[in-house]
Amino acid sequence: MFRLLKWGFQLLILFIVVSFAGRGYAALAARSQGLLPSDPVASMFPEPQADQLRLRGVNRDTIQPGKNLPGTDLVLVEIRESDAVFAKPGGETAVRRFGDSVKFDGPWANVSGTDYNVSGRIIRVNPGDVHVVSVYSITISDTAPARAPLAMTPGTPYTLVLRARTNAPIRGTTLHYRGRTDSGDAKVDGLDGDNWGQFSAMDSIRWSGLLREDLAVSYNMRILFYTDTDIYLGGTVQLTHLP
Repeated sequence: MFRLLKWGFQLLILFIVVSFAGRGYAALAARSQGLLPSDPVASMFPEPQADQLRLRGVNRDTIQPGKNLPGTDLVLVEIRESDAVFAKPGGETAVRRFGDSVKFDGPWANVSGTDYNVSGRIIRVNPGDVHVVSVYSITISDTAPARAPLAMTPGTPYTLVLRARTNAPIRGTTLHYRGRTDSGDAKVDGLDGDNWGQFSAMDSIRWSGLLREDLAVSYNMRILFYTDTDIYLGGTVQLTHLP
C-alpha cells in the first residue's frame, strides 16, 4: 500500500512540474487559433537587459553522496535509509525526504556575474543516490556571444525554452530569426554555411560558442513554434566555466 502511495505521489509531482513547463505551449496554441487577443506568454519570457541571458526550464538531477546539486554549493552529505542529508558551506545541514523541497538562490557554480535560482522536489531516495526534479532560472550578465568550435567539458545539460522576436537575436547566440518565408518556413540567419537556414516546426538547431571569456555554451534545440513575429525553441543547453 505504501509503495502505491509513493508512486502516486511521484506521478503527482511530475504532473505539476510538466504542467508548469507546458503552460507556455498551451498558450501558444490558443494564440495561434486566435483564442487569445494578446501575447499570453510574455510574462513567462520577460525581456532581460540587453547584455543579459536568462535560461529557464525544468530539470531532473541524480545526486550521489559527496556530490553537489549541479550548479549549486549544496552537497549531498549522506543517505540514511529514506533520508537525504544536504549541507551548505560552513557545515549547516538539513534532512530532506521523499517529496521535500530543495532550493537554492545564488551564483551558478560560484561564477561571478551569474544568478541561479532552483526550486525542486525530491522524487526518489535510493541507497546510492537521490533524484530531484527542479524548475530553474539562470541569469548571466555581461554576455557578448561569439561563435566558436569548443570541446565542452561533460556537464549537466539543462532543459530550456528560448524565445526570440523577428529580426532580433536569439539571446545567447549569434543567430537571428527573420520571420517566415513565402513557403511558410522559419528563416534563421547565422548558422554554418552547410545549412539552408530554413526550418519547419520540430527541426533541430545547434549552436556553440562563448557567452563571455569565462563561459562557454552549447545548445541542442528544436523549433517548437513560430509566427511572423516570434519563434520559440526548446531543448538543452550546457554551460562550461573556462579557467
